[in-house]
Amino acid sequence: MAKSKLNKEVLKKAKKAAREAGNELPSSKKERRNAAREVKSAFRDNKSSRTKITWNLEVGDLVEITKHPELKIGCIVNIETGSAKSMKDYGQYVTILTRIGNIDVHPRNAKVIQKA
Repeated sequence: MAKSKLNKEVLKKAKKAAREAGNELPSSKKERRNAAREVKSAFRDNKSSRTKITWNLEVGDLVEITKHPELKIGCIVNIETGSAKSMKDYGQYVTILTRIGNIDVHPRNAKVIQKA
C-alpha cells in the first residue's frame, strides 16, 4: 500500500490547534494513528471541495475550433465540466453545433470569437 504524502506543516498546525482547544493527544499508538487518519481525511475532503474548474465559455458563444482539421467555426450548445479536477482532465467537454452536426471537443480547443 502506497503511503500518501501530505504537507507535514498542515498536520503540525492541526495538532497544535487540537492542543490549544484543550484536546490532549491520545496516548496509545493506535489512538494516535486513528487521530492522524482523521486529520488526513479531513484535509483531503477540504482540498477536493476547493477545486473548481471554470472556462470563459458560455452556451451560445461563437467559437473557433483549433484542433479539428475540417471544421473552423461553430456555436456552443452544451458545456460539461462538472467532474473535472484539473485543466487537463479529459472528463470535460464542450458540445459545438457545426455545419456537419454536433461535435464534442475539450474546452481548451474552443477559442471564443464572439460572446453570446
